[in-house]
Amino acid sequence: MSPLKKVLSVLFIGAGLLACSEEKKLERRVVLHPNKAVWKEWNIERTPKGDTLIQGPYKEFFWNGSPAQSTLYKDGKKEGSSQAWYDNNALKWAKVYAADKPTAEWHLYTREGRAWMTIAFNDKGQIEGKVKAWDRVDASTIYDAEFKGGECVSGDCAVLNPVIPDDLPESSKSVLLKDKETVSAFLE
Repeated sequence: MSPLKKVLSVLFIGAGLLACSEEKKLERRVVLHPNKAVWKEWNIERTPKGDTLIQGPYKEFFWNGSPAQSTLYKDGKKEGSSQAWYDNNALKWAKVYAADKPTAEWHLYTREGRAWMTIAFNDKGQIEGKVKAWDRVDASTIYDAEFKGGECVSGDCAVLNPVIPDDLPESSKSVLLKDKETVSAFLE
């Protein structure tokens, strides 16, 4: 091997090792509640192209400092676990992401800690298999639907997007609307 080739190969190997050993420089971001308690907290990485990517845990907190939500990110995409809690510290949901797509089985819970809904996802991020939802008042009542490739094929297909009748009293309607918002946020 010529001396020039030896020098170039050493330079290329050295550059490759240097690139592999570079640590990501993260910048912490914090947003506060009016009472100065942390509301949101996350880390960002600025890429050479000028993009800003979330790295690591993204967290939200209630005004009293208790956790409201936590989601893991890798290279700006949801990657790993995501949890949310009610303001009474009860677990609201547990979800899993892979490369920003829903994966595995997700669980939604009531404020009282009872199972409310379970959903499974395939490797394409589509709902797959049986979706189960328990009645919030009578936990012995179960609604279910079968999904294939993200499409409902049988059962109570409205389980993920219930219709709220117009003739309900306002107090009942507002509870159902809040429940619908919780399910929508869970499915995001």
